[in-house]
Amino acid sequence: MGRVASCFARRETRLTCRDMVNGFLMELEDYNCWTIAEAAGHPGPHRMQHLLSRASVDDGQMLDTTAAWAAGHLAGDAVDTVLIVDETADAKSSADCAGAARQYSGTIGGIAMCQVQVTLTYASPDGHVLAGRALYLPEDWAADEERRELAGIPDEVMFATKPELAGRLLQHAHDLGIRAGFVAGDEVYGGLALRRSIRERGTGYVLAVRSNYKVTVSSGRRLTVKNAASLVKPGMWQRMRTGQATKGAKDYDWAMIEITPDDTPEGQDDGHAVLLLRRHRYTGTVSYFLCWAPAPVPLARLIRVAVARWKIEEDHQISKQVTGLDAGQVTTWTSWHRWTAISLLAAAFLAVAAACQRARDASADLLELIPVTVPELLRQLRGTVIPTRAGTRPTATPGRYGDAVTSTEPGKPTSDGTPTPTRRHRRHNELQLPYLWAASCAEHVLYLFESAQPDDPRPREAIEHARAWVRGEVTMMQARAAGGHAMGAARNLRGPARHAAYAAGQAGAVAHVAAHELGAAAYAIKAARASAPEGESEAAGQLECQWQRDQLPETIRELVLDDQRLRNDICWSAFDC
Repeated sequence: MGRVASCFARRETRLTCRDMVNGFLMELEDYNCWTIAEAAGHPGPHRMQHLLSRASVDDGQMLDTTAAWAAGHLAGDAVDTVLIVDETADAKSSADCAGAARQYSGTIGGIAMCQVQVTLTYASPDGHVLAGRALYLPEDWAADEERRELAGIPDEVMFATKPELAGRLLQHAHDLGIRAGFVAGDEVYGGLALRRSIRERGTGYVLAVRSNYKVTVSSGRRLTVKNAASLVKPGMWQRMRTGQATKGAKDYDWAMIEITPDDTPEGQDDGHAVLLLRRHRYTGTVSYFLCWAPAPVPLARLIRVAVARWKIEEDHQISKQVTGLDAGQVTTWTSWHRWTAISLLAAAFLAVAAACQRARDASADLLELIPVTVPELLRQLRGTVIPTRAGTRPTATPGRYGDAVTSTEPGKPTSDGTPTPTRRHRRHNELQLPYLWAASCAEHVLYLFESAQPDDPRPREAIEHARAWVRGEVTMMQARAAGGHAMGAARNLRGPARHAAYAAGQAGAVAHVAAHELGAAAYAIKAARASAPEGESEAAGQLECQWQRDQLPETIRELVLDDQRLRNDICWSAFDC
């Protein structure tokens, strides 16, 4: 944390970040602001939520410092290091989260509602670590100004393909001084533009391509890589072991064919390009890799680079299972980047610690011990280096609004046998009040939608789900799903009906998150403005805003008004009343 201290404007914010990093490394059933705050001994999640949404933090610099620090500890000979690009997805229940949409993901195994991030791993013989990530913004998201504003997506962020995002990550790593001999990736990243940009930096690559990609072989013929594979005679295949799996050794047949590169940057020589072929020893399925290096490279080294790509899959798995990379209940651009930066900081600590421990275990080879893994090391660190969670596991008791509330220590029983509410009980209930207030704001303009779409129940169901969650009758995932359905009802509408449906969707999906209770209120004011006669829209918006403020409970009034002052600009100046 000392290395990233300059990324925080205030000491208190840095200490909150430290508590969040420690929370990621603790053994918790789930990772979110509530569970991490409770484990850290905070009275509620508000500090964590403030860190993610409004605090003065340079999360980009924090991740850059972390990546450079980790790469420095893991660095070996540049020719033996590999930068690996890939993407991973996080399933979402609502399209309200920045970048979330129904899209294909290999991680999920099909088309689903998810966020996709392109990631970069630095891998050396000493270890490997995620060194960068970029949120993929689908085209419909990039073109929807309303959704962009609500999610806080900067104006300069435009649509970019996954290979373009990968190219930016590689260039940024190069600017940070992170060097590698090769870049590896699957067939999503085998396109001409990315390969040429890699070569401009003098770096080699081993990138998979589809079977219909065309190459020029040494004879001058232009063939698809599938047809080029037929040029390999049976005796030219070489069987090599590439690792161990649960069912035994992973043995594949390999071969390579010299080709003429089609991605030579202007002013550079051709270098050495080959088509690398991998054949499954039982099924006969062939995979194809385009390879380039400034100087000739033996087959064994190209194979090592090709199989190194799976290290990024391991990094994804560890970051999700151990440091909560995919567990963030965040919806805005800023909060997503901060959550992932802190998660990757925790993962980098573990990767470097494991590498240092392996280096110290000089006798491991003599004893024929398996080198320590990150999960094994984490189990050893918990309770020693990593602080233990504060208090005991909370017990659930009925809260004021019917939802389960938590207390590390039950209060003394009252005359009816229920525990006396503690400070944490009261804080939990106070944090539910913005959710109820947002539902009221959305319901106040719901008639504008129902008059236009009387047979569509989705927005009303979202509001009912919000209140049902407070009563403990539905789960948060159910409430957020209902909110997403309500926003789906708005897609083909315009004017007040659209804004009213979005207000209901916001109430159901995100109003429980700090600083996000304003979404329902802002859309409700937009609906009131849009429904007013010409020339009276501003007055109608001010009346709606004042009505909303009249409904605010005193316990959260100053909190909400402060949020409105801070976020008025990105809420279409809806709260000028």
